[in-house]
Amino acid sequence: MRDNLIYAAEKSWQQLMITTNEHFMRGNFDEALPGYAEALQQAEFLNRYAKHCKKLHIPFMQVFIISCTNLANTYAETGDIENTERLLLRSIYYLLDLSANQMMDENEIQSELKKALAGYFDFLHTHPKATAKSEKITRIIDTIRSHFHTAAIPNLAWK
Repeated sequence: MRDNLIYAAEKSWQQLMITTNEHFMRGNFDEALPGYAEALQQAEFLNRYAKHCKKLHIPFMQVFIISCTNLANTYAETGDIENTERLLLRSIYYLLDLSANQMMDENEIQSELKKALAGYFDFLHTHPKATAKSEKITRIIDTIRSHFHTAAIPNLAWK
């Protein structure tokens, strides 16, 4: 029974992505926002059953990251910088939480973290009105280093 609910949530998420991506591609951002918000709710549901998703080979981590990213990009298109930043950071913190729970392969999480950080840094670079301060970014990078016990994340100089 639970497997059927999980498969149904994944299928619902996939359908939402198809229709909502069409709205986004046409520039109908106000129509895309509720679709991406609902997709994020489906992703959150899947993450509550992460162990089952893993057993069923449902990529719950990627579903969550894609959902946050799509919603963040839509908020960016509407000029809502605060929600854009909040969702980009949510992806990063989500990945850090996954790494702390040791539920996923560390290399896979690191790969997704690199993408999430690149997206966040790109956002900061292209949106000077973003609220992020260098202290916040330094804290994120320090957290990542401590989670992965690595200095592979570069030091960044912020002006």
